[in-house]
Amino acid sequence: MHRYSLSLRVWLAQILGSLLLSAGVLFGPVDNPARALAVGACASSLASAVAGFRFPGWPWFSAGLACSLAGLLRQHYQLDDWPWQLSLASAALVAYVVFWPIAQGTLIHVFNVETQEYERQPESPHGGFLGGLNVALYSAIITPVILLGLGAASHWFVGLAWFFLAAWLAHAYPGTRPEWHLLGNLCGLALLSNLTGTALLPMARPCLLTLDSFWLVGQTGAWSSLGVWCAQWHFHHYLDQRQTRS
Repeated sequence: MHRYSLSLRVWLAQILGSLLLSAGVLFGPVDNPARALAVGACASSLASAVAGFRFPGWPWFSAGLACSLAGLLRQHYQLDDWPWQLSLASAALVAYVVFWPIAQGTLIHVFNVETQEYERQPESPHGGFLGGLNVALYSAIITPVILLGLGAASHWFVGLAWFFLAAWLAHAYPGTRPEWHLLGNLCGLALLSNLTGTALLPMARPCLLTLDSFWLVGQTGAWSSLGVWCAQWHFHHYLDQRQTRS
């Protein structure tokens, strides 16, 4: 595995994982949680085995790209069935992330294949359980506001909105894992999907009618991971500057 360059393995793993997940969503079909979990697990196992490396937050980013491609190819618009479709997309995303380390553990212990593990983010007093809960709470509250405010333009700008939201919260609570950001965003999407039976339906209709559930879940996975990485890079760069000056 290590005879090939890391960039080649990462690109190939992402392409194969995305195509396998998209094929499962389109032709599976993914119409119940069990099939959603199976499709996500199979795509993750293939991508993880080919990539052969570990990096904090990468499974969420990889799963986000795969779900985004599946959503773009599917373009499934059913407002009355939107909460159910959101649950299926979330199940596929979670299965993708959960089975990523399981596939690598199988390679390590069964086939004696070593994976590349990169430096983990440093511990922070703000990145514990309480900090993560705050991040998830803020994300859950702000996500519906963003989508309702953007309306039909959510298809183009919601990813950037999640990027800046994740970067802001990661700066406010440094050291929090990407899982907290994704948990809050998914809870916000669930809250938005429940507005279909309320008086706020006219406000929710523009964004829900133009967004596929798999595409939306994939966007939050990919862009939120990028926002967290950007904040971590900026935070490390700031620390390096302070150490240089001292």
